[in-house]
Amino acid sequence: MIIAGVPITKQALAFSCASISNTLLTDIFNLFHLDLFLSVYLVPSSWFYVAQAIFVVWNPLNDVLYGWLSDSSRLGTEGAGRRIPTLRWGGPLWCLVMLLPWFPWGPPGSWLIGLQYLIVLCLFDLIFTVIAMAHGALITDASNKESERVSLYWTATVVRMIAVLPFTQLAYYVWDKHDLHYFKLVIYLLCVVACVGFFVTCAYVKEVPTAKIESEEKSDVGLLKFGLQLLKHRNLLVFVSVNFLQEFQQYFLSQFSVILLQVLLGGLGTSTRATLLTLSLLMPKLFSLPLILLNSRCSSFTLWRAGFYAKLVITLLAIAISCATPLENIRPYVIAVYFLLVNGANAIYHLFPLTMGDLIDEDQVMFQRRHSMATSFWAFNALVTKPGYTLASVIGSKVLWLYGYTTTGADQPAPNDSTEANQGLYWACFWLLTVIPLVSPLLQLVMWRWYRLHSTRLQHVKQEIL
Repeated sequence: MIIAGVPITKQALAFSCASISNTLLTDIFNLFHLDLFLSVYLVPSSWFYVAQAIFVVWNPLNDVLYGWLSDSSRLGTEGAGRRIPTLRWGGPLWCLVMLLPWFPWGPPGSWLIGLQYLIVLCLFDLIFTVIAMAHGALITDASNKESERVSLYWTATVVRMIAVLPFTQLAYYVWDKHDLHYFKLVIYLLCVVACVGFFVTCAYVKEVPTAKIESEEKSDVGLLKFGLQLLKHRNLLVFVSVNFLQEFQQYFLSQFSVILLQVLLGGLGTSTRATLLTLSLLMPKLFSLPLILLNSRCSSFTLWRAGFYAKLVITLLAIAISCATPLENIRPYVIAVYFLLVNGANAIYHLFPLTMGDLIDEDQVMFQRRHSMATSFWAFNALVTKPGYTLASVIGSKVLWLYGYTTTGADQPAPNDSTEANQGLYWACFWLLTVIPLVSPLLQLVMWRWYRLHSTRLQHVKQEIL
């Protein structure tokens, strides 16, 4: 079957099942766990910062170690491959870890809640690292042809977009800080669906041998030498630097969306906010579909740059209109539209696996490797970008605590509320929502000028790798 010029194969559909599982678990966790610990469990601020300090070390460290061990291991290179066995045991384990946050280990505000936050954060990241790297590397290892990679990723984007949205809408609709019973039922159902998705991918997706490149090396490169080679890979360094800012902004939006919508758009009602949240997750996936197809027809370099400009222009317009006094009455609607568009502009991030695949191919050609180091590349990207997760959590939480989010009845402060506390919280959330997407693309545009893997250079790499 062919849709929009992309062949929809059995393998592509099977690959999409793990994408559904991955997106379900990460989206729901990112959207709700922070609000849960901040305003329901009342995690002590001291424990929160201790957990984030430990997490900023743990996060990139386990990524690098797992990525290197995965690529260096010879186990599974025959038959099942290197990625499928990881998904087979790691997927169900991830579903079990997903159940941990929703059952408090102690009374609100106690040290047990702080310990729970630390353990949940580290365990979820560990298993996320294992699965996300294996699944991301599977795009590269399942085929060395650009057209087949596009088919895998495009199909996965369409299928997960359709499958994940009902869960997100339902989860937000039943989210009640005072009674988590129905929300927990949604979590149970989500974990069952995710577990089935991983099993389907493992059953029907097959890895193929990577292209053989003649090499004078008689043994695999060591970790230290490999690290030095990565530091010589200029295009990779530029890309992961740009991706740090992208991850920081995207993780901030995903973690604080529920809180920001409550504060800025509390007057619009729960069902309206649930729809906005669902659409904000839909739009980047929807916009990414033509981008993925365009990636095979024109330069990804140009597409990334256009995405940065789009985010910058959208944010400047939103700030200008929202701060104009005569337009104060329509500010909630401007914020709602902006929230959708700025999330939609993140569609460019969905080109990440394809661009990373190009960089992995370039590395294989540059250093004459006998097989791709796909997982190690994802690990190196994580080493650089994962501190952005902690930075986003700390900045957002610090600002919310500073303006009394958990003490001012912050569920529904409106812009016309005369209380000073709610006014301060409202504008703090507004600037959090707009300043980060303003500064991020400005820095990304400066960095992106140094990226050179496009045009003739990219064509040369593809010719060498096939």
